[in-house]
Amino acid sequence: MFNKTTEYSIRVILLLGLETNQSSLLGVSAIAGKLSFPEAFIGKVLQSLVKIGLIKSIKGPGGGFFLHPESYNLTILNIVEKVEGLNFLNKCGLGISSCNSDNPCPIHNEYNKVAESLTVALSSKTVSEINNEMRLGNYELNYI
Repeated sequence: MFNKTTEYSIRVILLLGLETNQSSLLGVSAIAGKLSFPEAFIGKVLQSLVKIGLIKSIKGPGGGFFLHPESYNLTILNIVEKVEGLNFLNKCGLGISSCNSDNPCPIHNEYNKVAESLTVALSSKTVSEINNEMRLGNYELNYI
């Protein structure tokens, strides 16, 4: 549903929220290994997340990445918005540029309902809430 960068970003943020803090960091290799992601690509994702302020990094020996404290309050929708934007929620399901409520495509109304449901689902829990549920064993991040 999302581009790879966004998918990886969400999972990285959840992992960092679960396993790190300012005194317990994870490096690129550890993150890539835990999530079964290509290390080169995950390095670019991490730098992007640092740049937009969702995670923090400490350089040098013993350095690594951790979740920005304010990011614990973000929902998945907030993360998607910061990484790739929410245009996909407002676009036509068939890709017709002139589709709107006055000139709807054949699936306009149904697609709008799906977009609304998706918005609700993606904004229903914060990173902190999801992390708590993962600690209870309700969810996993490393599906291959």
